[in-house]
Amino acid sequence: MAKVSPVQTRGMFASRMATTLLRALGGGEVRLLLPSPVDGDDTAQQLGVAAAALQEAALTPVLVRNYSTEDPPTVRYELLVGAETLQPLVEGLCAASVEALLATTHGVMLGTRRLHIVSVTPEYFATIPYLYRILASE
Repeated sequence: MAKVSPVQTRGMFASRMATTLLRALGGGEVRLLLPSPVDGDDTAQQLGVAAAALQEAALTPVLVRNYSTEDPPTVRYELLVGAETLQPLVEGLCAASVEALLATTHGVMLGTRRLHIVSVTPEYFATIPYLYRILASE
């Protein structure tokens, strides 16, 4: 068993605390639209002739904040997601990082609204990301 440093322990604690706080604040659910793995024999899809299939991955708890503006009229949302929520998805899809995973998404479903990701900002504690701020727009 590998030793965990005190810094890593503090970072893991902050990540768990962020997820618990998001859940306590009534965190909802959003779905990431991710590309499905390409079948090696599907030449049409590899050439871009056929539409790529998408798979959905649910994220919960997520705190959604409305950042819409009236001048100019823009519909924006800030999604607060704990690192503990995203990490299993990163590992399951063999992504290099959370940022790399979110860069490959085809959007975020918030109810029936399809949003695209504008930016991703990690928040750190003891050099370990514990929370991600995802800015999404229609």
